[in-house]
Amino acid sequence: MARTGKRVALITGATGFIGRRFVKKLLEQKNFELHLLVRRSSFWKVEKLISDLTADFPNAAERIKPVEGDILIDGLVKNDKEKDALQKKVQDIYHLAAIYELGVSKEKAINANVRGTLRVLDFARGCAKLHCVHYVSTLAVAGNYKGIWTEEMLIEGQEFDNHYAYTKFLAEVEVRSVV
Repeated sequence: MARTGKRVALITGATGFIGRRFVKKLLEQKNFELHLLVRRSSFWKVEKLISDLTADFPNAAERIKPVEGDILIDGLVKNDKEKDALQKKVQDIYHLAAIYELGVSKEKAINANVRGTLRVLDFARGCAKLHCVHYVSTLAVAGNYKGIWTEEMLIEGQEFDNHYAYTKFLAEVEVRSVV
């Protein structure tokens, strides 16, 4: 069933390399209102993103809203009133946030990539109008698998040579378990 009217989305990782480009793609679809989950210290990145996009999207400032929060905290959103309001209207969640550093410690990677994803899923469970959680993964979940690897082959006994790939694999297993 096609959706019409305004679509309200929450995006994690929107100020990152992929996220910035993704926000632009969503703005091209004129019906999106975007709420970007960011730490208070990164609000300037949202302001810069809006400024960069204003030439192509004059109403970017009205359509993009920063939301103070973090995938590292329970509940995701810092302010409970704002969290409740978002959960009443968010229809799509795009989870792009992760720690991408190959040399990251195992605990840091687990907290961001696995527990962070579980926090996003918990937030999603409280969304009254939710249509979909879109999880952005990586080919790194294939680990050291030799040969042709497809999405249907998530669990193939592959091994991982870094905590990033392993924790993205674990997070994707969690996401698929709720589908």
